[in-house]
Amino acid sequence: MFSFQSGGKGTFAEVLREAIPGASEIRIAVAWTRVSGLDLIWEELNGALSDGAALTLVTGIDAGNTSSEALRALVDLQASHQKAKCLVRHQEGPSLFHTKFYAFDWGDKWSIYAGSSNLTAAGLHSNEELMVRVEALPGTAELTSFANVWKAIAEGHANFVKPLTAQFCDELIARGYSIPEASSNSSDQRRSDALKRKEPLFGTKNPGRPPFRGSVPLKGDDAGKAKAAKSLKAKASGQPEPETVLEMHEGTSIPNDWSRISILLLRSRGTQSQLPKAVFEAIKRKLGHTDMLESCEVRDRSSGGSRRISPVGEGNTYKLETGLAEDVDLVAKFEAYDAGVQVEFFDASQGEGKRIYDYLKAGESLEPPQTVNVKPSAENATLYRVD
Repeated sequence: MFSFQSGGKGTFAEVLREAIPGASEIRIAVAWTRVSGLDLIWEELNGALSDGAALTLVTGIDAGNTSSEALRALVDLQASHQKAKCLVRHQEGPSLFHTKFYAFDWGDKWSIYAGSSNLTAAGLHSNEELMVRVEALPGTAELTSFANVWKAIAEGHANFVKPLTAQFCDELIARGYSIPEASSNSSDQRRSDALKRKEPLFGTKNPGRPPFRGSVPLKGDDAGKAKAAKSLKAKASGQPEPETVLEMHEGTSIPNDWSRISILLLRSRGTQSQLPKAVFEAIKRKLGHTDMLESCEVRDRSSGGSRRISPVGEGNTYKLETGLAEDVDLVAKFEAYDAGVQVEFFDASQGEGKRIYDYLKAGESLEPPQTVNVKPSAENATLYRVD
């Protein structure tokens, strides 16, 4: 059975709210988890656990899209229910944990939903998502196959799968693997006027935000941030959703479905760096722009401000203002989300910056290569890799 969610109509959240009650065991594995998604099924999960059901939830944390509030909420869920078990799956290499499935044991059969919906408000309510339901009976090949897949995900190598304890949650947040949901520009927020599309090719669809049920308890700073974010979103209500543009500019090599571009920056004068034409135009298309000779701005994830990218001359050179001294070797991570494009800068010699640099270098040796090596000179090169 197929379940297609078309932006707020017949949502997968409704499917889950009907599936959770009565299940003796619940298994969930998703790439991303946010309070906005947990909130839509929180009451049902707590009710099932209180009735004796067992829950195992595996979440990825790639691209910072699993929020710190969600991780803390899952820690609290485990503390409240003995049969709740939450795990984090991640690896530092290029491969993302991108699985999305929800499985329920109803005694006489397992009902398994697999597809594209993450445990977020966008995945369960707003986005256009496709899920497929498979019913696996005891003793069948389908159930054996599912059991093998689940074992590989939830009981895999200890370096990839770790229990979500309170201490480990704090460490993930402290090291930047997860950031606050309320302070990040999530897919629920509107695009600013400065980033509205020019000459849209497609119409507008506004599914609206899902009703916030207020069922996930937030504590301390998280509660304050959530209140501030709710106020911010309320001010933006009534603005139309931006249109979708998928125009491919002549000569580009980066498809418009990218979610992240990692890049070793070629430093220029002062605090500026240079971007390759393909990267600049990929960012412009994500912002809905069709004029490739016009400057644009992206959100600086660290400061919350903006960084301007400007063509120079006839568009052969593209300058990115980093705000950082030129004596530091920089890598940058551009990430696309529904409200625009954000950038984060790192020192290429240490910490997360070193991991990004190693990721770029590793991509050069793959077959076919996954890292593009742009060589403006023999001494200096720009490396970029697209996910």
